[in-house]
Amino acid sequence: MKEEKEAKFEELTGLEITKIVFQKYFGENDSIKFYCNNGYAYEMCVDNTSGCHVGIGLELIDGNLLNIINTPILEAYLATNTRKIDGPLESETWAFYRIVTNEETVVMRWIGSSNGYYSEVVDFTKIKEG
Repeated sequence: MKEEKEAKFEELTGLEITKIVFQKYFGENDSIKFYCNNGYAYEMCVDNTSGCHVGIGLELIDGNLLNIINTPILEAYLATNTRKIDGPLESETWAFYRIVTNEETVVMRWIGSSNGYYSEVVDFTKIKEG
């Protein structure tokens, strides 16, 4: 049975990533799944089940994801920046997810836009499969 619950990105601090599954759809369904040494997987993805129109996508990965596998995460944190825009989509949010290890620092930049009523930040979920 699969258990999923919302998590904070900072929970990755102190863990080791053992495997990464990355899916880029060039649209609104990008995802990155981190399998960790604590028996859980953590997934960054967009929840499209709500039926609302939002656009969230992975814009950039700065650093090499392969270099953070099997290395302790010294720090994992999220920083965001939101601005108002003109048009039917009224706001944009950039979310910078940073993972720091002794080997590499990786920054994943997601961008989201909406009419101002919906989340513009990717979901981060803790998953226990079994």
